[in-house]
Amino acid sequence: MLPYSNDARPVAATTMRQLSKAELERYVAETEEKLNALGDDAQLANVDLQNILQKQQHVMQMMSNISKTLNDTASSVIRNIKG
Repeated sequence: MLPYSNDARPVAATTMRQLSKAELERYVAETEEKLNALGDDAQLANVDLQNILQKQQHVMQMMSNISKTLNDTASSVIRNIKG
């Protein structure tokens, strides 16, 4: 692994030996692999979020249906009492 400065770039050649072409290519390949892994993680997180939102929407729909049923039952009881 290559040494990095604070901005994640290889340390300047003035503070270390000159990097070879093979080392730079390896650094680029490793960085691309990390970026691809981050992309995969982001896609998995997005799928998880969609599933959570779908479950939340389902629960809200159930609560709405229960509330409507309770309201309809209460209204029916009141109508029956008024006769």
